[in-house]
Amino acid sequence: MLSTELKQLKSLESQYEALLKTSYTEEVILEKTVALFNEVLTHRLEKDEETVKIFSKYISKIIAQSQKDYPEKLNQVLQETIALTISREVENNKESMIDSLYPILGGMISKYVSLMMKEMTQTINQRVEEGLSFKAYRRKAKAKMTGVSESDLLISESDYAMISSLLIVQKESGLLIAEAQLETSQLDDAHMIASMASAIKDFINDWIQKNESHDEVQILTYGEATLYIESAGSVYLIAFLDKEPAYELRRDMNTFFASIIKEYAFYFRAFNGDDESKEVLEVSEALQLYVDKQVMTSTKKQNYLKNILYFILLISFSSMAYQGYFMFKAYGLEKNIKEVTGEEIKLSYADNRLLLEGYVSEYKYIKEIQSFLSQKESISIDNHLMLETTVLLETSMKESAKQIEILTKYRKVLEENILTLHEKTQKEKEVFYKEKSLVKEKISIALKKIFLENTVYENQRLNFKHLQLFHMGKETYNPKVIKTVKKDFESYMRVLFPYKEHIKSIVIEGHSDSTGNKIKNQKLSRKRALSIRNILAKLPMIKAYHLEPLLKIEVAGSEDIIMVNGVEDKYASRRIEIYFVLKESMFLNTLERIIND
Repeated sequence: MLSTELKQLKSLESQYEALLKTSYTEEVILEKTVALFNEVLTHRLEKDEETVKIFSKYISKIIAQSQKDYPEKLNQVLQETIALTISREVENNKESMIDSLYPILGGMISKYVSLMMKEMTQTINQRVEEGLSFKAYRRKAKAKMTGVSESDLLISESDYAMISSLLIVQKESGLLIAEAQLETSQLDDAHMIASMASAIKDFINDWIQKNESHDEVQILTYGEATLYIESAGSVYLIAFLDKEPAYELRRDMNTFFASIIKEYAFYFRAFNGDDESKEVLEVSEALQLYVDKQVMTSTKKQNYLKNILYFILLISFSSMAYQGYFMFKAYGLEKNIKEVTGEEIKLSYADNRLLLEGYVSEYKYIKEIQSFLSQKESISIDNHLMLETTVLLETSMKESAKQIEILTKYRKVLEENILTLHEKTQKEKEVFYKEKSLVKEKISIALKKIFLENTVYENQRLNFKHLQLFHMGKETYNPKVIKTVKKDFESYMRVLFPYKEHIKSIVIEGHSDSTGNKIKNQKLSRKRALSIRNILAKLPMIKAYHLEPLLKIEVAGSEDIIMVNGVEDKYASRRIEIYFVLKESMFLNTLERIIND
């Protein structure tokens, strides 16, 4: 022994002899003697690492024995120790405690924060549950490279959607009126994308209406990109976002859109493609301010959410101690059950209930264990104990055989139904295409009679390539030949009118010569087609029979130029072609009826 240890033992001996000489009872002497040894032991544990190593070998046995002999005192001591340890850890290692407690925050959020935060916290919980996913590892790597904590990255991932582009598009013509974009997200051809987006929305909503649904599509999502389309009056507001917008953002966009519509509704209805007018510049500026504003507000929201998260973490520390107590209590009950029955099961506390899980070797232990726990606990018990697999194997095999037999019968019935459905759809398809071909043939014969010697008629369409309809680079038509266009179009429509119920649209297709680049030629062709459509829509026959909705615009640009002896005829290339498109809804309706039957 060291000299210091001998001195301590001699001191203890002298103090013990002094106690014996007094008139204390045996219990009092024992209590005071234990206190003396506790003082020496505490001093050694605080000053000597070797004593701590020796003592740690026996601590688990001491705790187990204390749980058996003095469970209430042990629980009280452990609660005090755990609470003190957590307080010290929070004070010294705040960031590491945040990372450790982060996965258990989902259940606490709904109790301590407002409803506005609910959507954000659910997203965070989902990110944490996907801890082994590729995105989780990518997030960890990003946190190490950038120096930003992983919890901050989780907050940013659960933040509101970001608008990259805003477009206002005229419904009838599909023309782009105004646009605004973030500097980091520029669209290559906003005019073409606006037309495609509005066409997709019209197609889907037409299909929904045919299926007797009154809901209109507003959000289209593909991968990580989202297209939000709001309809009002004569225009669409189209927003490109990096994720689906929450209710708050949709409401804000609707309010903004309403203010634009209120001020420029009349101009939108009369818009003729002039994208340099004063009104267009004003609307574009308003859109750009709205898009740029979100970058500033996004930063403020992230700081706000971060403060909320720290508040939640502080509340969660007390929950950790509370859960630790019940985990230790469940561990003690598991050991008691193993000593009594020899069975190893899993116990856990949740929502003021005791949950029993695991397998037992005999059925009698299921009831015995529940009876044992009922004496120890006053809360409800959910008993999910089951017999081991070997006991249930024979019964399961019999049940499986029955289920296989039933499934085999269903499979045969299903195969028969599929075969019948295929046969019916094939027959209906043949009937439809025969009917469609017959209608097309009747129209073709009638058109040939009307335009027998007229060079404008080619293969069921009107091709005004011989009229020199447009000058180079101009969208306005030649007034000298427009009467011919009107006359031929009226003759064309008189042939088509008896077949109105079969016609989906009358397409006015704009063309240009090869001069200039393709994008400018596309825009020029669209404006030419629009100018001809506006003239034809005013014809008496079109107005009298309400045929204007059938007139649609298509753009060919410089893709289909006219070549004569190997040289482009530029006047002929700058032309308008008109043709009809038959409906296919008859076949779709028949197919839907067959499937429903």
